[in-house]
Amino acid sequence: MSRGWIAVVGLWAMLAPAWSQAAPSAKLCRGACVEQIAACVASGQPRGCGRRTIWRCRHEGLGVCQHPQTLDSARDPGESLVPPDLLMAVARSSNEIDLSWSDSNAHDAGYAVERSTDPSGGFVVIATLSKSEPFLQDTSVADGTTYSYVVRAISKKGTYSPPSNILSATTPFAADTVAPTVPTLQNATAVSCAQVDLAWSASVDSGNSGLKGYDLYRDGLRVTQVPSPATFTSDTGLSPMTSYRYSVSAIDNAGNESLPSVPVTVTTPACPTSTTEPPTTTTSTSTTTTTMPTASGGMAVRGCLGKDSSATQYDHIVATGFTALDRAAYRDYLDGLPAGVKALVWLGDYDNTTCTWEKSDDWIRTHVEAIAGHPAIAAYYIADEPHLWDCPLAAVHLKA
Repeated sequence: MSRGWIAVVGLWAMLAPAWSQAAPSAKLCRGACVEQIAACVASGQPRGCGRRTIWRCRHEGLGVCQHPQTLDSARDPGESLVPPDLLMAVARSSNEIDLSWSDSNAHDAGYAVERSTDPSGGFVVIATLSKSEPFLQDTSVADGTTYSYVVRAISKKGTYSPPSNILSATTPFAADTVAPTVPTLQNATAVSCAQVDLAWSASVDSGNSGLKGYDLYRDGLRVTQVPSPATFTSDTGLSPMTSYRYSVSAIDNAGNESLPSVPVTVTTPACPTSTTEPPTTTTSTSTTTTTMPTASGGMAVRGCLGKDSSATQYDHIVATGFTALDRAAYRDYLDGLPAGVKALVWLGDYDNTTCTWEKSDDWIRTHVEAIAGHPAIAAYYIADEPHLWDCPLAAVHLKA
């Protein structure tokens, strides 16, 4: 037996214990080492062969070779396991990420590009490229997603280097061109002669910009926009005994608007009429104004009015919407007035803030009669007309 083959057998015996404990891929490493030994011995340098082969098979065969992709025990002496340098990963659009890398190893034959959306869960090869292509345009990506990349060098024998550094890029969301779903106008009710309340079903935005709100249309003209997620509103300042046609559409943050809902027609009722009896007015040389606490009956200071000339002074108060409990407090307040002081009462029936009637004439009349017989009351007046300057849209025949 020649000295070269004796060296091979000896090295085999030295490596056998380690191979027996290695992963299944150690069989591949073992075969590569035998070939390496034979080639080295044939070159006439058995000593160098022994040292090099023992080191490579023990270290690479039991370490690197446990990962099949990095099996490199049989590569030529001039080849290396140096990975490329991943230099760039840039999202060019919602469906493209560009990559580039550098590699100074002339023995490499190409590259394997690996990608992951969760680096902790591993990478998957998405492309293999030649040595002349140290770049990639990845167009298999989705919008609004972060991708991580590594590159491995591939040797001329088809073995892989360790992975490069990791670079990540996030694709932007694609332009939203999808309109939200059409809402359904579920309720449109005239709650007064000047107001209609509306409600509709919520829309769904299947694009990626999100739902912005709803546009309300009256007789084909946009009245207002209601921010999402609200699905109701009130249309005020309307004319009595008038029909209005309503529809609603949904709009997203990209400006896409749905088709309008099926229109609904609503007719406002006539405004209630007042049968107020105007009081007889006189003047008084001595007056005082007192504010009764709101919690004790909803009183507040209002202007001068009266018909009892026997009073030494007048207490001017206004009652707006008092209840039975308030009337009891109201009587207590009147009972506490000093001798000679008369109360002048003004009841507000029309709200000049909302431009609507607060109570019906019958309701006001009932509550006035409940306190009208008190001896301290000099007069009362029901304010039942809107102010021209506060409610310019009110019907002309209602204004004083």
